[in-house]
Amino acid sequence: MKKTLFVCFLSLLFSLSACVKSDETTNSSSFTESSTTHSSSQTSTTKSSVVESTQTETDWIQEKITTMTLAEKVGQLFLARFPGEQALNDSQTYNLGGFILFGTDVVNENKDSLIEKIQNLQAEQKIPLFFASDEEGGTVTRISMNPNLVEARFLSPQAIYQEQGWEGIVQDTQEKAAILADLGFQFGMFPVTDVATNPQAFIYERTIG
Repeated sequence: MKKTLFVCFLSLLFSLSACVKSDETTNSSSFTESSTTHSSSQTSTTKSSVVESTQTETDWIQEKITTMTLAEKVGQLFLARFPGEQALNDSQTYNLGGFILFGTDVVNENKDSLIEKIQNLQAEQKIPLFFASDEEGGTVTRISMNPNLVEARFLSPQAIYQEQGWEGIVQDTQEKAAILADLGFQFGMFPVTDVATNPQAFIYERTIG
């Protein structure tokens, strides 16, 4: 009789143990599913926000294009040499797409004055301008010629590549892009992608070699 009771007790104990494990598994599964659902929901929300933002920008662009005259559309194709005090007049007269600035255009500027100059020009435009600079580094420096804008001139792609390889080129490009963006530029004409292996070539020093 005692043996029978003992067997029954063990059976009951195993059954209860199985129930507890089942509940734990169910709870764990429910928690995982809930976490996954929450994570998926956040991801979906983020993607949705990006899509909506992109769609809004696309709609604005399409709407803008439909209201532009032919002269405005043609003018937007041109990235003109910055004409100094004539910049506002030229940008509005010819509906220019933007300006490219060289060293002489920023020689007397500091960060605040250059940012203000660009913002003032942008504020008068029907269509925002592109501001560009071919800040290649080395023998071709524009913004970084001015120590009030950049602490030191950017090195040439060749010097960077010889010391740091492709990682150095990538880092240099990112740093220059960030500096120009802070100043109000949207267009950086770099890095140099020309290939030159002949040291006598005119462009040799501007390439990675």
